[in-house]
This record gives sequence, C-alpha cells and structure tokens, in this order.
Amino acid sequence: MQRIGDSTTTANGAKEFTQGQPGSGIDSTVITPEWLNAIQRELVNLVLGAGLTITPGDDSQVLKAVQALQALANTWAKLTGKPSTIAGYGITDTFTKTETSAAIQSAISALVGSSPAALDTLNELAAALGNDPNFATTMTNALAGKAAKATTLAGYGINDAYPKASTYSQAEITALLAAITDRLAQATESVPGLARVASQAQVDAGSDDTAVLTSKKLRSARATCSAWVSWNGTGTVAVRDSFNVSSITDNGVGDFTINFAAPLANPNYSFCYSVGGISNSINISSGGSAAPTVSALRVTSVSAAGMGTGANFVMTDFPYNSVQIFGGK
Repeated sequence: MQRIGDSTTTANGAKEFTQGQPGSGIDSTVITPEWLNAIQRELVNLVLGAGLTITPGDDSQVLKAVQALQALANTWAKLTGKPSTIAGYGITDTFTKTETSAAIQSAISALVGSSPAALDTLNELAAALGNDPNFATTMTNALAGKAAKATTLAGYGINDAYPKASTYSQAEITALLAAITDRLAQATESVPGLARVASQAQVDAGSDDTAVLTSKKLRSARATCSAWVSWNGTGTVAVRDSFNVSSITDNGVGDFTINFAAPLANPNYSFCYSVGGISNSINISSGGSAAPTVSALRVTSVSAAGMGTGANFVMTDFPYNSVQIFGGK
C-alpha cells in the first residue's frame, strides 16, 4: 500500500490529494500510474487471498472477499490460540482428570485406612501376620524373653572397642590408626582405598602412578607449560587463545610484550616464539631487546623478501604469532 504522495511531488504535506491553487503556483495532485497500479494490486491480492477468481464486470468482488475472509476466520478449525484445558476456557464446575483420579484414590485410601499397596487387602494383612489368629499373644510371649536394653559397651559384654568417654594415649591412637590403615589398600583406578598426595618431585619425575596429583602441583610441574599465547599481530593485537597471559602490549611494528597473568617464580625460563602467515622467503622471530622478567617477555619479529643481506630484514607484524614458555617455576 502507498499514499499518493509516495509516487508524485504534487501531493500535500500529508501525502494526500490536493486540488491545487493555480493562481499561487500550487499544482493539483497528479494521479500517477504507479499509485493506480499499487491500489489495483492491493485490491487484486485481497480478492485472490480470499480464494476468489478475478472476474471483469463483477464490482462486488472486494465485498465478497471480505465476507469470505470473515467467514473463514470464524471457522473453529482456523482459530489459533485455543486453550487445551478446562481452566483455559474458564470452566470451574468440573473435575479435571487429575482431580478425578485424586478423589477416587482418596476414597480407596479412606476405605483401607491409608494402608500401603502391599497391605490394602485382608488377604495381604493375614499373610503379613503369618496367618496367626493369635498374633497378639505370640508377640507378647516373644517380647517377654527379650534381653533388657543396655547403654554401655560393658552392658553388652563388648570389651574390644574404645569407650567414648575414655582418654587414650598416643600409642593407642597410633595403634588404632595403624589398624585402620592395614584394612585399607592403596587406591587405584579400580580399587577404592587410601589416597596419597604426590610430592612435587614425584610430579616432575612423572613415574609414580599411584599418588594423587593436586592442581597446584600440576601447575608447578616442570614438564608443563608455564604460559602460552596465540595472537594476530596485524593491526590491533587480537589474542586467539592463551594460558596465564593477561594481555599483549604492542610496542611497535614486529615488537610485542607478553604480560603474564600470574608472575613466574623466576626469570630463568625457556621460551619459543614462532610467526607465520606471510609468504616472504625468510621470517625470523626472536627475543626482544629487554631481558625476560617474572611478569613479562618481550619478543620481536622480522621478515625479508629474499635471501639477501641483513639489510633486507625489516620489522614485521605477522597474522600468526605464538609463544610457549617452560620453566620459571
């Protein structure tokens, strides 16, 4: 749909028709083919959308289309958003399936005194009592022969346990712990038992398969990477992924400082810096002019288009940069 003002400049400010004022230079609104075609398409689409066929000479087809669409909208099958529950229709004087089932179950439970399912018939009750017609007498006689309840270890004749109120010597405590330990085997992947925490030396050696490894010792292990990072050095530095690296400082073309999230224990670490993504003959990456520290590492990268001399190498930003650091622990 469009207003007449969408297809001609002779409409008024509201994009509506105007009769114009020839004496003052205001033209009357020109009816354009574009606007007439838009109106025709709107009316044709209304008729076709109602399922009718365009019939020349029938001037009531728009009315018929509106009536057909109204009739279609009132068809129950065409209504959307219909509720699927009694409550959805606002009906309050009927029982739902859930309420009906609950009412029936409540009546049954009241009949059997809320007995469990295994005891809700006379036959089940009789079987549970051993079909003994004198069950009360049988139980009374059995209870009469029961020993009196004791409240101490001595009362039960137990002499191989530790009384709660007693005081124990270090030797007794050691013996108790040893006895418990003897009953438990070393824990493995398939056998539960005692778990022993590995020392840092055992973690570094990597030869003990029985001791438990803690997260702190894992991070401090000499065989693991202390920090690593992958980044795009062209334009604004963009870190792709990293570990123990908080940020990268761009010091200039081909010159970066890797800042550690957690400082290393010492600056005597080993590092590897590699670059890629440029098709020059020689690309070189190395440590920067500053010495490594426990909180940062400076690196540089250069590139040369041919073998040439040293003068061919220029500081270069590479799209693919990676640094791995070992040691410093």
